[in-house]
Amino acid sequence: MAGRLEGKVAILTGSAGTLGAGTAKLLAGEGARLVLNDIAPRVYELADEIMAAGGEAVAHVGDVGKEDDVGAMVALAMDRYGRLDGLWNNAGPVSNDFVFKDSHILDMSLDYFVETFRGHVGAAFLCSKTAIPAMIRSGSGSIVNTSSSAAFAGDIVLHAYSVAKMGMITLAQSIATAYGPDNIRCNAVAPGLVPGRSSGVMAEAAIKVVQDSQMLARAGEPIDIGNAVLFMLSDESRWFTGQVMAVDGGLTGHQPTLATRRGMSGGGMQEGG
Repeated sequence: MAGRLEGKVAILTGSAGTLGAGTAKLLAGEGARLVLNDIAPRVYELADEIMAAGGEAVAHVGDVGKEDDVGAMVALAMDRYGRLDGLWNNAGPVSNDFVFKDSHILDMSLDYFVETFRGHVGAAFLCSKTAIPAMIRSGSGSIVNTSSSAAFAGDIVLHAYSVAKMGMITLAQSIATAYGPDNIRCNAVAPGLVPGRSSGVMAEAAIKVVQDSQMLARAGEPIDIGNAVLFMLSDESRWFTGQVMAVDGGLTGHQPTLATRRGMSGGGMQEGG
């Protein structure tokens, strides 16, 4: 039985992280031939692991914020596999040292704000701009941008990050609108809290606050996000474009008083007619 991505070629940026690596293994298991990009050389180990398991993958170490590196990444996909069907824009500046600076607006420099936006939206723009002509030559394509549950509402921190992640959604909609006639689809996935990805900069108590506000009690896992990306890159979503899929355990799908009401005696206010 053929996999859901059999015969398709996809570029995955930010592949060396927990979320990226888990999704790469899932996509390879579904038959995708992958170009795995990251700025960290450990992406070579991931490619070797996928190959050893019977999949097809080649590593590319490069900065997706640099035009020459992105051009080389897309060229690698075309030279190695002869086509390009998918792109997952998953890279961005998420190291602890960088994210800790994203605190209060009054303490934030314009340079930091712009660098955050450039690192997420600018990189996705550059990768998409370079990949779309190759997808058009291949006959079709699907692009997925990684947004975040932080995009949907304000918070007391992560101001630059949340603005950038909303930009990932608008960029997806813009690409979907402009290149739909070329059979190019573009969507966004908005993960919630996935330990190993976003929890590295959060104290245990802060993680509990997030989980207490989810509809589902358990933490997210990389496979939860990977399954959404798999759907978006597959032909199962061939009439699905310009959309954002929140994969967050129900964090953003309820009234903001949920956690407080759960803690009230008897489960909160009684609904009346």
